[in-house]
Amino acid sequence: MPAPELFVVSMFHFNLQYCAGGLEGLWPDWDAADNDSIEDQTIIESYVPLLALMEQHPDWTITIEMQAYMLEVIARRHPDVLDRTRALADGGQIELVSFHYSDQLWTAFPLHDQEVSLRITAETFQEHDVPRSGVVFTQEGQLGEGALRVMPSFGYDVAVLPRNLAKYWWGDAGITDTLYRYDDVFVVTTQGGASPDGSYEVVWSFADDGELLATNDLNCYLGPAFVHDPAAVAEYEASLQAYADAGAQILGIGAFVAEVADRGASPLPPMLDGTWQPDDTGNLSLWMGWAGLFGSTESDNGVRTANVRARHALVAAEVAAPGHPLIELGWRAALLGQVSDASGWNPYGTEVVYGFDWSARAEALAHDAVADVCRAAEAASVTVDVASERVTFDAPAAVAGAEVSAPIEALAPARAATLTWRADPVASDVTHLEVAFDGGADRLELVLPWDGVDVQTTPALVEDEVVTVSMADVAVDGFGLALPLGLLHLTDDLWVVKDTSSMHLAASLSAADGEVLFEDGTASSDPAAWHLVVVQGSATRALEVARSLNSEPVVTLPCPPVAGQGCGGCDGAAGPAGWLLPAASWALLHARRRRRVAPLEVG
Repeated sequence: MPAPELFVVSMFHFNLQYCAGGLEGLWPDWDAADNDSIEDQTIIESYVPLLALMEQHPDWTITIEMQAYMLEVIARRHPDVLDRTRALADGGQIELVSFHYSDQLWTAFPLHDQEVSLRITAETFQEHDVPRSGVVFTQEGQLGEGALRVMPSFGYDVAVLPRNLAKYWWGDAGITDTLYRYDDVFVVTTQGGASPDGSYEVVWSFADDGELLATNDLNCYLGPAFVHDPAAVAEYEASLQAYADAGAQILGIGAFVAEVADRGASPLPPMLDGTWQPDDTGNLSLWMGWAGLFGSTESDNGVRTANVRARHALVAAEVAAPGHPLIELGWRAALLGQVSDASGWNPYGTEVVYGFDWSARAEALAHDAVADVCRAAEAASVTVDVASERVTFDAPAAVAGAEVSAPIEALAPARAATLTWRADPVASDVTHLEVAFDGGADRLELVLPWDGVDVQTTPALVEDEVVTVSMADVAVDGFGLALPLGLLHLTDDLWVVKDTSSMHLAASLSAADGEVLFEDGTASSDPAAWHLVVVQGSATRALEVARSLNSEPVVTLPCPPVAGQGCGGCDGAAGPAGWLLPAASWALLHARRRRRVAPLEVG
């Protein structure tokens, strides 16, 4: 039997928002701690050395993933680096992967947001004449069934599934193949190893934060120490050379899949939305409720609900003022605000501010976009029903329903809270739950019953059906899901829908305990209010309610916009000028937990 072919692939995941907003206050004696300086440092110290490496090895290819915003910054401030990037990509020496404009926590938001992000991404690569791969890898290794469904519509056909996420859902022995298939999409895990037919072996030379290799595992939080280490690059170069000397093909992921696709691919087992280190993060929980090392400075629910209110304002503006140029700028701001680092892993103060600041700018731009419509109507407010595209002015305030008995048992076991159930004024199958938490030091928690049989929800980027995954096919219990439409089946014909504009925390599902837990360990000691609804009926009806609440809502915007909330210096190019954020007044050490995937031994 002939020796198996050997393929060496890589994934250098770059995140120009790694230290979003800068580190001013963390390094008081360092004069390059602002947002733009740290972005430039990342490009120069960690990205450019990889380009230099590939320029010396025309027979090798590495895969580099970056958000389109990084390409935008490279083009704006480093045109020589753009030229080198384009030349290497055109020559097939770097495979550029990009599936979002900003390094968003995209699993937490509706499909429309990602559609806008993907459109801007495609336009950015086209504008700068840089080829983009059909491979998908995203910030925090996020992946789910919805992404696999929408990929072909946007020109993508290969997804990279982090091995830890695969093992999380399927168990330690669950990865049985080197290549899987979901309809027209191939899925390759970062596990590597020998193919089932024995015809090839794949080795991952690198699968981690791309910033780390050229700096010997240092990241931008270390400020002046985050510099290029030539010895680290030379060590990686030597390892690739050894593989090449052994006859390996050093390929991009897309080329590797093209080489082996006709040798067979297993059907992809069931999986839910997740991230690349789910054991450490409770899957999505660390970004949506769990506190990191500096929980007292975090505000997970505050950031994520601000993101939602900003996108709600923008989808309303799209209906009320279609084509207004400020809406495009607003979306760029909103997507920057949705960056994952604003609420995890252990966000430094400027990262939290970054999420709030960009969301506020996005919402203000939406208000500005409808100002002319408002003035023409001489109205105090405009109300937009996004689903029906109906626009009204000075709509009367909504009337609260009467108090009713609870359709399910709900508990607030930590901080004291008052739970009030109200009938919906229109829909008899919908009951509203208002949770009013007292002030205090305890975390915010809400527990609802769950039958633990199936997970019935809408995965991220799916809005046309409820998807069911049996718990018999899930190897883990007690995992957090983002619920971008807020929808989850509880028991019998009862569904919960969180109002993501007031509470957008992960739902932690435990079949063993028979419960769903919403928790916020990052909340301040101030009183807080959450709003959820319970729907009694079919999956179709529950989905209708969820979409109307969280994807295509009824939104009221003030007319005219509040003074001082204008565009504030839009330059009409890449976005508002002077995109620097306020610095935090405190200095905290920032630590990330990332693990490099070690190369597999050959043979």
